Amino acid sequence: VSIPLTGITGTKYFAFYAESTISNGDNDLFVDNVLIREIPDNPIFVINPESHDFDDIMVNTSASQVFTIINNGGGALIIDSIEIDGDDAFSLENLPELPTTLGAGDTATFGAVFAPSAGGDYSAIITVIDNLNTRYSVNAGPKRSRNTGSRAANTVTLTGSCFDPTIRTFPFFEGFEDGNTHNSTTISQWEQIIGSGTKQWTANNTFTDRNRTPRTGSWNAFLSWGGESTLIRPIMLEANQEYKLTFYARQDNANSTLANVKAAFGAGNTLDDLTETIIEQTGVVDGDYQEFSGVFSTETGGIYFIGITGWIDSSPWYLILDDITIDYNYIVTPNDHADVGGDTTASVTGDGFVGAIEVPMAPENLTPIPNPSFVVINHQVWQLIGTGEINLRFDNNGTEDIWFSHVVGGAWFAQEIPAGGHINVSVDLDAKDASLEFALGTGGNPTLPVELSYFNAVFMLNENSVKLSWKTESETQMLGYQIYRSMNTELANAILITPVIVTASNSSTGDSYSYLDKEVESGTYYYWLEAVSYNSSDYYGYQTVVIDIPSAPELPEISSMGNAYPNPFKNATSIDIAIKGGETGSFTIYNMLGQAVYREKLSEGNVTIQWHGKDNNGNRCGSGVYFYKLVTPTKAETKKMVIMK
Repeated sequence: VSIPLTGITGTKYFAFYAESTISNGDNDLFVDNVLIREIPDNPIFVINPESHDFDDIMVNTSASQVFTIINNGGGALIIDSIEIDGDDAFSLENLPELPTTLGAGDTATFGAVFAPSAGGDYSAIITVIDNLNTRYSVNAGPKRSRNTGSRAANTVTLTGSCFDPTIRTFPFFEGFEDGNTHNSTTISQWEQIIGSGTKQWTANNTFTDRNRTPRTGSWNAFLSWGGESTLIRPIMLEANQEYKLTFYARQDNANSTLANVKAAFGAGNTLDDLTETIIEQTGVVDGDYQEFSGVFSTETGGIYFIGITGWIDSSPWYLILDDITIDYNYIVTPNDHADVGGDTTASVTGDGFVGAIEVPMAPENLTPIPNPSFVVINHQVWQLIGTGEINLRFDNNGTEDIWFSHVVGGAWFAQEIPAGGHINVSVDLDAKDASLEFALGTGGNPTLPVELSYFNAVFMLNENSVKLSWKTESETQMLGYQIYRSMNTELANAILITPVIVTASNSSTGDSYSYLDKEVESGTYYYWLEAVSYNSSDYYGYQTVVIDIPSAPELPEISSMGNAYPNPFKNATSIDIAIKGGETGSFTIYNMLGQAVYREKLSEGNVTIQWHGKDNNGNRCGSGVYFYKLVTPTKAETKKMVIMK
């Protein structure tokens, strides 16, 4: 506050007056750090705050900070320009109209925004040019005004870091076991949106009263009475893929209207953005944990945000949340049955089997069925998730026989399921193709004179050749087989690569065949198998082989070590190192006492070392100066870096 004293002399008194705006209010006023001074004649530039660290925020979110420029002196302070230079994650907003003139005590404000799109550390400098006589300010450093020499450059340092908690792999599980602090509202990898009141979800691994014992493990999260808050986190979703969200909750009151949960997802990280409901708002009671689940999908793949909201009235003490799972919405899981049409059910067994999901396929992308008389009841592609060998059982629960056919190596293999009977299909999930394309229908065998159960093409690196293999289940009046190869997916462009037809055995129990294509180099090849009978021929495929014949990497001619970047750093820094061909080296980081805190052995080639400020035991190193050293038979070099917390 500026008080004009023109014409006033003698002793003066300053008093502070405060009045409560609440009727019968019992309020306290505290006054501290009172400074009374004479305003100088010349302007004084002050900016508040002088620097700002946005700390660690979630990827694809933003944070902002308002800066205030004050003329803390007299005269006129003219602000000519406000600019920012550094990482693109920072930007300016709400700039005043420039140039602007500030009289004694006048202020001007502007904002800085931090909106990172990837994890890492970031920094930038804001430069404010004014009309003061001093060319440089205290923290301006070497930055020179691009205007006249009588103007000064005042700088503000911005720093920030970003973490990427995006859910990308499934199944995803959150039991709050990692990275949390007991009784803290900072939930690791999750952001919170607070509704009415101030209560937030709180991490817990100690409290067990009022139903706060974890469902599994040692941790859970709870929301205190009168609270409303949403846990939110980014998630990568595939287009047209169904996912299932499951979590468990309970409270310490039997009235379900007093505590509720809801789940939704959307394109942004605000409550208004969570437009797609997964689980409707539902009441929670006490006793055992209750399961809540819902299925969701999106037509467009990409990054979305998923949120779990809790509400609790003032009468229960706590709403407890635990064991969040997100996974594909499986058509069939172990020890379960799925209806696949035509009064037919499917079940899958296998120690390593997790579940099967339907892969959305346009009709034109499905493998054509050879027999035009075959009447399709169901034609699907399943992605089989798990490991090891599994067995699929298809049961015909109807009164009529039905044909089942599935694709193996690009060819159809058919079996008839009698009414009331079943068939078994074995699939090795460790093989290259862990999907199952199948069709159910009537109208006879969907395949033609040869029943082909397998057709595959594999690049043999040790022989620099492509091995074509196929297996038949039965053969009738067959002449043999021929292989065609093309550089694209059009059979019309393929060339015959078998100079002599591969003779068929015409065995009623089938046979196995192979052919080695040695005339290949790096590139993508498409192969077709022609089954030639006495009356016709049929084509199977294509099978795709991508060949990438590796070349020996070029090794550095000299050993060298680059500069750490960023330097100084807060969370992590990178150092590029080259080790000359035929040499080995050692990389060591020392503290100011000369003690080695980190060591790494290096072999020939180029490598980038990412150091996260931790020693070899995983302990975080303190702030200060550290020396990093590279030693090889031909090189010994030491450089310096700084950790700033």
